[in-house]
Formats: sequence, C-alpha cells, structure tokens
Amino acid sequence: MLSAELRGKLPGRIRNLEDVLTSYVFSFLQYSSRPAFLGRFLNDVGIGSSATEIEAAEFRFWPTFPGGTEPDLVIVVGDHYVLFEAKLFASFDPGDSCRQPQVVREIERGMEEAVREGKQFHFVAVTADSCFPREALGCYQRHAPVMRWVNWQSIARLVLTQIEEQGAALPDGEYASDLVAILDARNLRGYRGFEAIDIPAIVRPPEELFLSAQTLAYRGEYLGFRATLGDLPAVEPVDSPLFFSRVLFADLTGPPTPPVRIFFGGS
Repeated sequence: MLSAELRGKLPGRIRNLEDVLTSYVFSFLQYSSRPAFLGRFLNDVGIGSSATEIEAAEFRFWPTFPGGTEPDLVIVVGDHYVLFEAKLFASFDPGDSCRQPQVVREIERGMEEAVREGKQFHFVAVTADSCFPREALGCYQRHAPVMRWVNWQSIARLVLTQIEEQGAALPDGEYASDLVAILDARNLRGYRGFEAIDIPAIVRPPEELFLSAQTLAYRGEYLGFRATLGDLPAVEPVDSPLFFSRVLFADLTGPPTPPVRIFFGGS
C-alpha cells in the first residue's frame, strides 16, 4: 500500500488515517534491516537491546487487552515489553465518568501483560508535536517512570540520517527512501538544524564570499563618488571660470543681492 500512496492511488480518507501511518512506519521497522533502523529507534527512546534481541524482537499490531483496550503496537524485545500508542490528528481519549483515560487504561493493562510475561513495561506515545505535548501527557505524573514520548519527525530524521551516512551501502535503502517520502508528504520530516548540513561536501568555499561591486560593468546601487570615480584621472584646475557669472566669486565683498524675482513672472 505504500507504493500505492506514493503514486497517488489511495483516497484521501484512507491516507489520513493514523492507523495507516502507524502501519507504514512500524512495518518498516519490522521488515527492514533491524540493526540499521529498529535498534537505533529503540535506543533513541531509551530501550537498549543487544543485536540478537533486536533480530528476535516480536511485533504485535493492535493487540486487544481485557476490557477492550487496544493499543497500536507492542514490541517485545529482550526483557522489555514496549507498548506504543500513536496519534496523528486525533487526541488521546480523556475518558469519562464510566471509563478511565486512554493512556491510563493502556498503561495499566499493559503492565499486567508485562508482569504476566516477566518483562519490564514501557509506554511510548508517538505524536506529531514538535516538542513534548505537556497539555496532553503532562497530567499523568503518576505514570511518568514508565512513560516515554517520541514524534514522527524524529523517526523521519533517523531514517534520513541513515540514508545520507551510508548511501548505497544502506540495507533496504529504497524502502527507507519511500518511507521518508511518505512522512515528507505529511509534513512530518521536521527541522534538522544547520549542524546537520555538511557544507564542505556540498560546495567548495570561494576565495571571496561577497560580490565585488568594483568588477561589475552595470549595477543598480549607489557606491559614492569616491568608490565610483576613484580610478579616473583627476580634473586639472583651470584659470577661467567654469560657470557663467557676471562677477567672479573672488571679487564679491558680501553676499550678492538677490533678484526681484527668481522664477519667470509670466508677464
């Protein structure tokens, strides 16, 4: 289905479903080179695992817990039971008088399952926020020790970094490029910062960074007489007046008497 979307074959109502995006991203982590992508992703959210554990990690999409609670994904890797709840446009269900908030339900049911399997529990919220969504998740302080947060943009950044660093040697490089294109189309690529740009690899620094206006034949800016005429030969002084005057300026003994009229009178 990823190829169908890249070629514009998916209706918008399907394309905008967060379950579709969840399937794209986490299926990629499941089926692509796990050391290159899954291991780095789990490490970024604070879950360190060995290479053997990463290769043996089990993905459980949309499991159903007692009471009907259904998180998006559980990854069992080594001694860790990692529950993911992913959001794109929707918000976390706040619950009501008859039902606990979604985050609380998933954490409590997930912890029960983790204990039953003898694993350490982690809850990871995935959102499109550029920073930690304090309003949505900051109210669950009681569960803070098991909670983590990551955004879609950081996943795109991780995959893109691997593509740029390893190039043609990257396993599943075409698959990775398609995933970045999918995230980019949803404006989920994120800002990487100037420090991520390898400037020497892009362009060789010139000898002069700024344009020298002196070398231009035509220019539209005023540079001043000194810069513009400085290379021209100096004008030699002359003995006779340059401008017409009835009386030489040197012969004036005081300010000249202004004329009766300066402008033409019309009569």
